Amino acid sequence: MSKRSAIAENSPLIPFIENGCSLDGISDIEVLTILLNDLLGRKKYDNAKLAELLLIENKSLAGAVHASVASLSKYLDLSDVVKFRQIGAMHKYIMLERCKLPIKLSDTDSLNALLKAVFFAEREELLYIFPVVKGRIVEAFHIETGSDTSVALSVRSIRSRLESTRGCKEFIMAHNHPDGIAEPSEQDMIVTGSIYDTLGKEGYKLISHYICTDTAVVPISPEKAHMSFFFN
Repeated sequence: MSKRSAIAENSPLIPFIENGCSLDGISDIEVLTILLNDLLGRKKYDNAKLAELLLIENKSLAGAVHASVASLSKYLDLSDVVKFRQIGAMHKYIMLERCKLPIKLSDTDSLNALLKAVFFAEREELLYIFPVVKGRIVEAFHIETGSDTSVALSVRSIRSRLESTRGCKEFIMAHNHPDGIAEPSEQDMIVTGSIYDTLGKEGYKLISHYICTDTAVVPISPEKAHMSFFFN
């Protein structure tokens, strides 16, 4: 049985199948149109035009499939926004599957790969913590989701996750900057120093706080943030 005959004759995926299940030679707008045709059907939207608009607004195919709810809601009904975001969720799941825990803190390549996978192409700021046991990252916990410019922080949520991780007395923290600017803000420094101080008094050491963009992973030193906030 041929690859084509194994699927419905009118399937939107036929162009992909005929290309040997490869994206080689297929433009981003064609790929996104194929995905939209398969996910939403051909009748409800002008999928080629929709693909063009999503690519213009989000700058890349990866950006489009990870577009924010606010961005997608300009063009799609809410039920279709939910369907479309499943593409980004699956993409992110596949990336995270390649980052097997536990990861040694000294393995900077694997640590950077984990952080890039967690925050890949996200359009809202997210806050994660990563409990550390005996020098190894053993879990990844999503703490908060914010807007495209900020994310709130719950000390109670962080404490709860640390308490639930057996043997954990250290952790790292990370959040993303969707605007692509990796430089820590004044608020980033304040939050880092505050968490270092508050949870340090409870026996939990914040090892580092990372800022992640599409192209960079930048650490904030908790000790320096603590000193600059409380003693300058």
